[in-house]
Amino acid sequence: MACLAVAPALVACGSASAASGAISGPWGDEAVADGVDVTRQCPASVVEGIDVFDGQGAIDWAAVRDAGIAFAFIKATQGTYDTQSTFAGNWRASAAAGVLRGAYHFFDPTEDGAAQAAHFLSVVGSPAAGDLPPVLDVECPDGDPDCLGTGSAGMAAADDVRARLQAFLEATAQGLGRAPVLYTFPSYFADNGVDTAGLGEYPLYLASIPADDDAGVPCFAVPGPWSSAEFWQYSFEGAVPGVAGAVDRDRFLGSIAALEALGGAGPPQVVGCP
Repeated sequence: MACLAVAPALVACGSASAASGAISGPWGDEAVADGVDVTRQCPASVVEGIDVFDGQGAIDWAAVRDAGIAFAFIKATQGTYDTQSTFAGNWRASAAAGVLRGAYHFFDPTEDGAAQAAHFLSVVGSPAAGDLPPVLDVECPDGDPDCLGTGSAGMAAADDVRARLQAFLEATAQGLGRAPVLYTFPSYFADNGVDTAGLGEYPLYLASIPADDDAGVPCFAVPGPWSSAEFWQYSFEGAVPGVAGAVDRDRFLGSIAALEALGGAGPPQVVGCP
């Protein structure tokens, strides 16, 4: 495992419970495969955000900010073959509007991980002060025959998925000087038989959709090896002024000061604790 440079450090806590269960649907809030220990996380404070890609079209970032959205993760690349046409414009405009920004890469498990990282880094360049850590979006295969949006489910042997995933994480950490955040859904690794040893060193961005998106800030299940998440995607069908149509809704599980610190300013913060 490569050494990880994380600035600043984040300390996470959660209410531990050794529970496991299997509930249908990989994106549900309790959808964790049998035998996977989970921790219940009940965030005491959250900061609202969104994540966007080319499909959102033109975005009015000032309206997004005025709607109370403090941060956005913006899709930059996928595999070695895609650069999002709206990334550069959204990258500039979100910052100009005062929305904290981070870039994400959609992982193709059938391609070399280091090559994917090189493509991602060539597009995002060097982060500016205050930029959020890069995110690796790991969700294929998920049962959708067109998971990659290219006509491919993204099927690959479990050992190959892990090796390519690790290569991307290490190359990106080395290239940017900070550990990427790993986005996935609760049962991804168990469903695909992918070894998670060591992945708990990377901050978790969990896609876990509650039965009722308007139910305040409920608890949710975090799969091992993580004991808590840093970010939580809680809806695929959000409505935010400035964005046409549905948009993914996210929460940072902590205070705005902790989120700003994650962007590189300020002392270590405690995340997700009362």
